[in-house]
Amino acid sequence: MIFNANGDNILSYEWGLFHTSNNRAEALALYQGLIQLGKLGIDTFTILGDSAIVVSAMVQNMDLPNALLQQIIRRCRILANTMKDVRYYHVLRSLNKIAESQANKACARSLGCLICNGMESFQHIP
Repeated sequence: MIFNANGDNILSYEWGLFHTSNNRAEALALYQGLIQLGKLGIDTFTILGDSAIVVSAMVQNMDLPNALLQQIIRRCRILANTMKDVRYYHVLRSLNKIAESQANKACARSLGCLICNGMESFQHIP
């Protein structure tokens, strides 16, 4: 979900990933969020993520032992490097109720089905 500085939701997306790890889902959500921010022309923003591994990988530029997760993180870094100012914060899942609700809705989606602001499209999963 993407919010403006006033806390208004300017874009919501759900992405059906089928069976995957929570860290891969978080990394793919970050990847999709960076794509959507780029499309919106937003280059200064704050990322709140509840995967300590993904946030740490982005903040500390560290490599991950999981090759698939590392590939997604690399793509996120490439996109983030085109942005002006990106800040990352880790938040506890219990404090991230809006994202939790969105994730639960996305679990019911078909594989590769991306819903942006209620509009459905197909999105290739990296």
